[in-house]
Amino acid sequence: MSLKILHLGCFYLPYVGGSSMRISQILEALVLETDIIPFVITEQPKQDGSYSNNDELENINGVLVHRVRNILETIKAIRRIVHRHEIDIVHAHGPRPALLLSVLCKRKMMVVEHHGLHDLSFIKRQLAKYAMNRAKAVILLSEASRKRVRDYFNIFVVNSSTETAKKEPFTVGYIGTFHEWQGVHTLIKSLPQVLRKCNKIQYILIGEGPCFKDIQGYIKKHNLFPNVRLLGVVPHDRIKSYMQKMNVIIIPRPSTPATETIVPLKIFEAMAARKPLIISRVGGLLEILTENENCLAFTPGNSEDLSNKIMILKNDPNLGLALARKSYELVQKQPDWKQVALSMANVYNSVSC
Repeated sequence: MSLKILHLGCFYLPYVGGSSMRISQILEALVLETDIIPFVITEQPKQDGSYSNNDELENINGVLVHRVRNILETIKAIRRIVHRHEIDIVHAHGPRPALLLSVLCKRKMMVVEHHGLHDLSFIKRQLAKYAMNRAKAVILLSEASRKRVRDYFNIFVVNSSTETAKKEPFTVGYIGTFHEWQGVHTLIKSLPQVLRKCNKIQYILIGEGPCFKDIQGYIKKHNLFPNVRLLGVVPHDRIKSYMQKMNVIIIPRPSTPATETIVPLKIFEAMAARKPLIISRVGGLLEILTENENCLAFTPGNSEDLSNKIMILKNDPNLGLALARKSYELVQKQPDWKQVALSMANVYNSVSC
């Protein structure tokens, strides 16, 4: 008999981001490799901006997706889908969806997945603990996350898995959302410092988000447009071609409780593309990479330190080739999406018994 799993609280296609690409790859692998049927309730609209009708389930490569506008529609959709499709397990992505599912689906087995552990107020923390204690399994994406909550929960840790020729100008790349916790301000503030040392530098920034206009304003104020390509959202199938133009990819996250425990998908994509990486020294990143062995690292929030690391790779292309080669060798040892999906299937099977 097929297991039916309902996911709540995750970003999903057509939204393009690390979390949505990760979960879509896993769910599609589950469809191909197991008899599990995944359902998703998401607040992400369709490509045309519309949402689902009451009973509509959009089939995306075997994943059944329902799109809601607000919390009221979410509650109705949970009740309707759980009852009508006889859902076996509910899978919450984060503490808020976990609390909602723990109240609405008391008789269902629940799995809770944390994409990152954020600071919570005392009341929210107690509610989260209640919901997490209802879970039959908790999935975390890094060893740092596991250590942080190991005193409270029984944990299943599922790891995410997810040579450059010298070009002129030297191209620094960023791919991701424009949020403060992504460190995009630190990245753009490094450019004037780099330009004081070398003017044959170009930044390619891909993505959008709440800080996009701030970054755009900073570029205009400091007359950086000749050295920056601010591309906004790029279709996922074109990102690889842009990555090939990059001499180095930056992951400039600040140090926060969330970033210290998150392992972003983009790190694996950059490693697989054989691109040198400069990362901030935060736990979620350093859990995968080793400074000076397969990447360079800088102090979180320190744009001058970042600019110095960029210039090191600009002036020593052989070092970039060596770092990229070693990170590529490392990523080949990481689980692929099929392996991650099968690990998740084991979690579902264990809690359904």
